[in-house]
Amino acid sequence: MPTQRVEIGPKHIEDAKEAGEAKNFTSRDPLIFADVVEKGLQLRVQGGTVSWILKFNGSSKGLGKIAELKTAKAARERAAHVRALMRRGESADEYLRSFAVSKDHAKAVADVESRKARAEGAWTWKELAEAYLAEYLSQPKATKASVKPPSKDSVKDYKRYTGTQHHQKYLDDVLVKDITPELIEKVRDLARDSNGLNAGRKVVQWISSSMSWGQEHHKGKTGLGIGFAWWKAVSPRHVPTARSRYLTLEQIARVLYIAEKYKELPGRKQKKEVSEAALSALWWIVLTAQRTSASMNLLRSMLVPDRETAGWIVAAFPAEDMKSKRYHALPIPPRVALLFERAKIGVERDSAWAFPSKKVRRPKSDQIEDLHIHDGTVNLLIRRLRGKDPVSVKIGASDLLEGIPHFSPHDLRRSLATILSDMMIEGAAASAVLDHSSETPDRMAFQEADITRMVYNRSQRLSLKRKAMEAWTEAVFEAVEMEWKRNRPKGFDTFNAQQRTLARVKDVSLGLPFDENLTWYQLIERRQPEKRNLEIELRKREQSENEENFYDFEKNTSDTSLK
Repeated sequence: MPTQRVEIGPKHIEDAKEAGEAKNFTSRDPLIFADVVEKGLQLRVQGGTVSWILKFNGSSKGLGKIAELKTAKAARERAAHVRALMRRGESADEYLRSFAVSKDHAKAVADVESRKARAEGAWTWKELAEAYLAEYLSQPKATKASVKPPSKDSVKDYKRYTGTQHHQKYLDDVLVKDITPELIEKVRDLARDSNGLNAGRKVVQWISSSMSWGQEHHKGKTGLGIGFAWWKAVSPRHVPTARSRYLTLEQIARVLYIAEKYKELPGRKQKKEVSEAALSALWWIVLTAQRTSASMNLLRSMLVPDRETAGWIVAAFPAEDMKSKRYHALPIPPRVALLFERAKIGVERDSAWAFPSKKVRRPKSDQIEDLHIHDGTVNLLIRRLRGKDPVSVKIGASDLLEGIPHFSPHDLRRSLATILSDMMIEGAAASAVLDHSSETPDRMAFQEADITRMVYNRSQRLSLKRKAMEAWTEAVFEAVEMEWKRNRPKGFDTFNAQQRTLARVKDVSLGLPFDENLTWYQLIERRQPEKRNLEIELRKREQSENEENFYDFEKNTSDTSLK
């Protein structure tokens, strides 16, 4: 049947449907309505099939069946777009496949453009995030005074708040140029719902920082050009206020007492004690007020004798571990230094870390490594005592810290500053311990071989720090001993009870059970002389012929510096 040239309308579409049902036309003799409005558009009937066809430059392209394109207007719009693609030498197949899935012209067009952009190297959000991390966050930053090392905390924070399940589901595979305010808000709100207000704020903060960096350094790959940075206007829906929380000495002592008493948390099926390293870390944060990240990353090789004060040591923190990005040296009193010996208890290897983990494998890994306890260990311990960790919530555990204000490890820094001020210790001393800004911010490059030189650099103000550390730790230990005393029965025979404890605990290296008579450090201090005398005696027997060597050993073993 000859082709009918018409302005295709409802009547022609109905005729074509009836012809298809009747199957009166074959592929050799089809019924064809050629549209005079949209050049090359045809409505064709072959057997029982009724479909739209576009003829262009001697080739034909199927646009879809009549059941899909029900009106001439819809068919003309699709024909016009497909013709434009073919005229530019581009394939119309991707558009047609996308349309078949989305049933939406605008979405199909966007999908084709997205595929084309990807083929030309345009970045998705995930690719931008990886580039921002590798090219910016993980690199040193040049300042007028020096070169600051990359911040480990920032890298960790970025990975945490850009690698959520919500990013993976809604954002990772989206082209940067296609990200919308609504999409960022969706991920933000999901993060808020699952992880709290601050999580939503962090999501917006890191997306904004990444896109601003991408616009500045990779305009082509991000497709952000030089236009308005709209992402900066997306609300985080949460602005943290300045905190004023801090604990009193009595409250701090109470927390430590409860943590020691409840090494094995009540009500749990798994009778697993908190590790000595985790408890040591809690005491360390209390006694030094250092940030948890820098503290848990402390190497034993970074502990050196304090040559200016007998019995003390100095902990050296590399600049890259510090928020200030300055090298930090902290004098440690002898009793506090015992924590490093306690932290090794139960660890069946010679670890390089000050606070080693019992674990030697990371999650989902078979590789054996020397690991330190996690940066969040102290916070998790506090949450467990509060009954706020997932297991505690599931079993309905009570709050063992009831009556003590809610606090975080960071709040203990405020406690140190406040209490030292009340003790009339000059503010500069507390600031030096906390590594706040000073008038002499010596930003030397950190080299492990130069630890001793850097420790005694004048900018470290060791004497000032020593003054604050001595006052603070003595106040904490006094409060702790008062707390232990307060929990003993009235009329308690302390001396005989302590002797029984010493008789029971022969070797502190096997563990430090909770005892209401002696604190863990009192137990170690009373056991140390016996251990040292035994070592001297053994060495004396071995070296009785060499008096000089023996005296050298006795001198060394009486030194409290760490091995």
